[in-house]
Amino acid sequence: MKLKLLVMSLCVSLSILPLLIGVYYINLNTAQYHRDLMAKQIASLAQIGKRRIEALVNETQNYTAMIANNVGLKTALAGWLNERTQNHLETLKNTLLDSTQSLKSLDHFTVYNALGNLVITTNSSTAYTHVSLANPFELQTELVPDTSGVQLVHVQPIYFENALIGFIKLAFSTTAINELISDRTGLGKTGEWLFAIQDKNGDAIFAVPLKYDPDAAFHRKVASIREDVPIIQALHGKSIIMNNAPDYREVPVLAATQFIPKLGWGLVVKIDEQEVNYLTFQNQNRVIYYSLMMVIFAIVLALLLAKYIQSPLQLLRDYGHKLRTGEKLPTNSYRGWLEAKELSAEFITMAEKLRHLNEELRDEVSERNQQLQASHLQLAQNAIEDPITGLYNRRYFYKRFDEELDRAKRFNRPLSLAVLEIDQFQMLLEHWGADITDIVLSKVATAMRTITKKADCCGRLSDSEFAILLPEQSRDAIELAMEELKALIFGSSITTIKGTVKISCSIGISFNDDVSVSQSDLLQRAGHALSKAKQLGRNNLAVYRYEESEDTVEGGSHL
Repeated sequence: MKLKLLVMSLCVSLSILPLLIGVYYINLNTAQYHRDLMAKQIASLAQIGKRRIEALVNETQNYTAMIANNVGLKTALAGWLNERTQNHLETLKNTLLDSTQSLKSLDHFTVYNALGNLVITTNSSTAYTHVSLANPFELQTELVPDTSGVQLVHVQPIYFENALIGFIKLAFSTTAINELISDRTGLGKTGEWLFAIQDKNGDAIFAVPLKYDPDAAFHRKVASIREDVPIIQALHGKSIIMNNAPDYREVPVLAATQFIPKLGWGLVVKIDEQEVNYLTFQNQNRVIYYSLMMVIFAIVLALLLAKYIQSPLQLLRDYGHKLRTGEKLPTNSYRGWLEAKELSAEFITMAEKLRHLNEELRDEVSERNQQLQASHLQLAQNAIEDPITGLYNRRYFYKRFDEELDRAKRFNRPLSLAVLEIDQFQMLLEHWGADITDIVLSKVATAMRTITKKADCCGRLSDSEFAILLPEQSRDAIELAMEELKALIFGSSITTIKGTVKISCSIGISFNDDVSVSQSDLLQRAGHALSKAKQLGRNNLAVYRYEESEDTVEGGSHL
């Protein structure tokens, strides 16, 4: 009996214990790998969410600035302030309606005079009869509650002849932000986006509905002293990963924080720790189950092994007894050690299955990570390109514009800007429809890529307006290239079952003639030239020249 207990203990200690330790560490490493992968995933999602929000805000800010700089708007507002006639007020309203009719996300607009008093609005709420600004000389952006939800509001000062004459407030719906918050792809069952701003006391106030609190927008707060809560860390400007941090429900979560410094907004992507650790707990239960199975198996094996070990001893004792008594000894040999070899082979097979199971898990996790990286690269590409033409979008074009202008100033090199607008685009859209006008836009983009060089930068500024940056080229070469572009576009036609669609465009060109020229100067001069080209008729080109401190616009060719 003592031999059986000894063999059983040795069998469990020498065969089962190392295997259990190895499985434990494999499970521990797998759990840490899974946690690290989940942390990278939510960090990537948080970064993508931040860029999408910044892109949305930049786009609406650009629309606001563009409308505030509308010459017709400035003239109408100045005329109304001087004469207070209904005609000027109607002109002002019609100008705004024309400028904002393409902004689908715009909820309403309001115009104030320089003292902040209401001039005109499309919002019936009495809360917009006056505006008070912390800094009335620059664009201000904020999120505000509204009866229909949350709105993104921009307030832009309006200048006329270098004097502040009023403000324009544009309120946009936050559908894009709500769609981002409600899209919980890759966040499992408990994952969630949190988006908050700071109130006057520095506390975090949630600006969107929450998964577990649909009425949280502008109602639920987190005190600024709660440094352990991820949304507070985000509003403090930290982009970090937090483990076992309490969220607004005081539930432990794995969270990634992001801060949008331009706006002072905080963004958090989080998932409950319980779900993150689910795979670990599941594997631990499996380890316990298989361990019990292996212990039972080892005990049975030890009993069998003890029997086989005792058998030769018993055989020797029988042989001794037979020798003493003179009995004949048996001729068959002892064959019990074959089962021990089979047991070793069984353990090797079990260990090999566990290894294959772990490799399959790692391969699956690696594949998911590659898919996430591919999605991230696609989102980054979509953030800078116009989806119809494949040219740079407005935001990225202006970024490149700043870089090229800075380089031109630093090295005293020439830089030109050409602004192109498709003639009678609205009539094309109304007559031929969106499908044909998309083909028109693609043909214009193709012509621009054909004419321009690799160093040039082409972008789409609005529905029918494009722009080209042309560095390091002479005026004659640029004018010749734009003439060729104009002719190439005019020669492009689209044949449909309804007839042939003729395409033409007007082009305005400006140069960095003076060293102090700014981006807005070049845009304004090119815009003047474009206006001159359109005044001359369809398919024209005009050049803005800066000579002897006097601005002149020269008309170009006409086909």
